[in-house]
Amino acid sequence: CVPTYCKYKFHNFPPHQTHGQIHGTDVYFKDVNVLLTGTMKPGELQRYLRGPPLEIEVHDRDRNTEDNTKKPCLFGEDEADEKVDQVNFLASKSTIRNSFTKNKVWQPHGVAKVSLTDLLFGKKYLTISAPIQNCSAPNSAAFREKDKKEKITESGSSSSLLPMGHYLESGSVLKVRVEIAVPLGMGAEITDAQASDCPYGCIIYIFDYKNSSLLHDLVEEITEVNAKALQL
Repeated sequence: CVPTYCKYKFHNFPPHQTHGQIHGTDVYFKDVNVLLTGTMKPGELQRYLRGPPLEIEVHDRDRNTEDNTKKPCLFGEDEADEKVDQVNFLASKSTIRNSFTKNKVWQPHGVAKVSLTDLLFGKKYLTISAPIQNCSAPNSAAFREKDKKEKITESGSSSSLLPMGHYLESGSVLKVRVEIAVPLGMGAEITDAQASDCPYGCIIYIFDYKNSSLLHDLVEEITEVNAKALQL
């Protein structure tokens, strides 16, 4: 396996990947990434921070693809030759190759979701311990649809990849520290008059389970708002 590393993408900034570290029970990345969020519009930054948590990929079981190079052999000697007529085999979930990943094999990994919403309340420092969970397997059918006009590359045996990790069962967490030079809050909302198109991040309704009429009206209201926003 290659050394353990993390990678993530914050908004429209380039993806960031940490340096690889030796596998172990406790792994210290000691990685620092500076993002110039001041180049973003205040309203745009607020909407992003109100949105879904930042997903950080934890790769601790990536196989070194260079070590999996197959030796030349005659047709019939390779176990994959028996499945040459099966299209699904070329794009199995464990060994997907596609044009969007530049022919890199998909690797199972962990995902830690880090919420940055507290930065909107004026906090300058966040110390977060996010539980690591398994990633979602990619949609092989979608990749095949996208790659119909692309050159099909060989996918290696699924046995060359490690299985999904037991992150939650092992109590695995990723500790992240977030610092911001200038605290956000009410000042940012005042300086950005265009933030009025996103007045709130979410609304929580608490009502009796038997109140079906309120639920019906609420669903209709949400449907109308979404239809208007999507111009349906």
